[in-house]
Amino acid sequence: MPITDLPPRVQMLIENEGFSAKPYKDTRGNRTIGLGFNLDDPTISSLLDSDTDITEQKSLNILTTKLLPRAEREAASYVSPRIFSKLTPGAQDALVDLSYNLGAKKLDGFKNVRMAIQQGDTSTAFLEVLNSDYAQQVPSRALRNAYMIRTGQNITKERAVRIFQAEHGLTPDGIVGPKTRATLKKFRRRK
Repeated sequence: MPITDLPPRVQMLIENEGFSAKPYKDTRGNRTIGLGFNLDDPTISSLLDSDTDITEQKSLNILTTKLLPRAEREAASYVSPRIFSKLTPGAQDALVDLSYNLGAKKLDGFKNVRMAIQQGDTSTAFLEVLNSDYAQQVPSRALRNAYMIRTGQNITKERAVRIFQAEHGLTPDGIVGPKTRATLKKFRRRK
């Protein structure tokens, strides 16, 4: 799917999700298709004729007309529309991606991230994103979103992983291998 002509936020979501014409199980076991579309989501099931396959164009249309606007509304509501509007584009994109990936209900569970962002404390928000099951399930995506919140810049997953590795004395290769996972796991506080 050529993504260079699309808005940066759409490009980011496509890069983070990838495309699958056929259904698959995501990291949480959800039946998924297209650009990370949960087949049990009523919005998705109402837009598809079946769950057997989907085209890239139909996926892009669903993303841009239905799911992205919903994720944007949910992300703004999560921190408050006033605060969201004052965030950098990178931080906004990270929150939209978190909403798109997790859904509003699970995003709402990131109370410490919300509080830190509302207080303008992006360093704490960064740490709180990494202190989550989400960071263990999708580490490169979580690192990307955490660094986008902290720096306000839109960066790739590979670049985020490289920064994390360099900051923690690892060889910065951009790949989440065993050493990177072990280092990331140290951020996970016991609950």
